[in-house]
Amino acid sequence: MKSIFLFIIILIAFIHAEDVKIGWIDSDQVLQEFKGRDELKAAFEAKVRQLEVTAKKMQEELIILRNNYQKNLNTWSEKTKTEKQEELKTKIASYQEFVKNSFGKDGVAEKEMKRITDPVIKQIYQIITNLTIKYKYFMIFDKRGIPQILYAKPELDMTKEVVEELNKNYKSQVEPKEE
Repeated sequence: MKSIFLFIIILIAFIHAEDVKIGWIDSDQVLQEFKGRDELKAAFEAKVRQLEVTAKKMQEELIILRNNYQKNLNTWSEKTKTEKQEELKTKIASYQEFVKNSFGKDGVAEKEMKRITDPVIKQIYQIITNLTIKYKYFMIFDKRGIPQILYAKPELDMTKEVVEELNKNYKSQVEPKEE
């Protein structure tokens, strides 16, 4: 369906315009060659490590609690057994909730990735828009996002210009760490 829609748009463009320029970029290459990539990746990985440390600590506490429960099960009264069992269930639920909220869909890790990358993605789109206007392109495609493009003239590749512009304007997006 996307192929047909793309074909119709291009066909209409060629019918109504004499000099239609269509360009493309390789967003994978843009991100790979971006100067700030390693800094942003390190900031994200630091946040994930923080979450992992907390999850590991919670898991270790669960193991200790479970071992203590199993060890003392026969010596506790029914009331104490029930209390300890509820405590264990509550800790398990807290751990599961933490993992879900940290690493699941729309979790802390996903939100952190979005927070870190959104400014760069917005900048890339602005650069593409500016280059499109500057060089009077009709459309710009992403080589990765539109696999229907099986061939494109290398001279229409704007990846290098996008990378150069992105790196020229790069300012650190990560706040300095307080020690």
